[in-house]
Amino acid sequence: MRLTDVVELLLLSALWGGSFLFMRLAAPVLGPVWLIELRVLLAGLALLPLLIRLNVWSDVRAKLKALFIVGCLNSALPFLLLAFASVSLPAGYTSILNATAPLFGMVVAAVWLKEKLTITRLLGLALGFTGVVLLIGL
Repeated sequence: MRLTDVVELLLLSALWGGSFLFMRLAAPVLGPVWLIELRVLLAGLALLPLLIRLNVWSDVRAKLKALFIVGCLNSALPFLLLAFASVSLPAGYTSILNATAPLFGMVVAAVWLKEKLTITRLLGLALGFTGVVLLIGL
C-alpha cells in the first residue's frame, strides 16, 4: 500500500466519520427528515454535472422510476433511520450501526433473493461481524 493510498483512506474515513458527527449535531435542530432530505438532495445535485458530462442523462431519464426506488431504499431510508437514531445515540454508535448495513444486506439477499451463501461470503460476513463487535466492544 502506497503512502497516497493511506492518506486517501484516512481522508475518506475523516469525511465519512464527520458526516455522522454532523448528523448528530444537525438532526435535533433540523429534524431527521429535513436533514436527510437536504443531504440526499445535495448529493444528487453534486452528481448531476457528472451525469451530464458523461452524457448518460438520457439513460437515467429512461430508468427514473427504478432509480428512484433504489435510491430511496439504498440511500434515503437508511440515512433517515440513522438520523432518527442519532437524535438519542452518540455519533460513534450511529457510524457502527451503518457499518452493519452490508451485513444485513447479505442476509436479506440470502433470504429474500435466494442468493447462495458461499464459503467466501460466509467468511466475509463473519469478518465483518467480528469487526463490528470489536468496534463496539464485547
